[in-house]
Amino acid sequence: MSGTPKRRISLLNVIIDLLIYLALMIAGFLVYYHFLVSPLFSFSDPAVSVTISPVLTDLVGGFTNAVYLMAGLPFFIGLLGLAGLVLRLLRGLGGRSL
Repeated sequence: MSGTPKRRISLLNVIIDLLIYLALMIAGFLVYYHFLVSPLFSFSDPAVSVTISPVLTDLVGGFTNAVYLMAGLPFFIGLLGLAGLVLRLLRGLGGRSL
């Protein structure tokens, strides 16, 4: 009656993975917000502005496309990682039947 060992879920690993994926999603959102909604750092010194290099904007076809690319990649990587984490947790929490 030797079966597969029961999977263990490490709470520390789950919390670290969750923080990483949420940080990626928040970083993507902040890049989008900064470039297309309102600058985040305008309160410190109005003379300083953060922009995207024309090399990147010309490469991808414009400013908006560059922002979507810079914001979308970390956001979707975080989203896919978060979905994988949830599936891994659900698979690990499933009990064995006798």
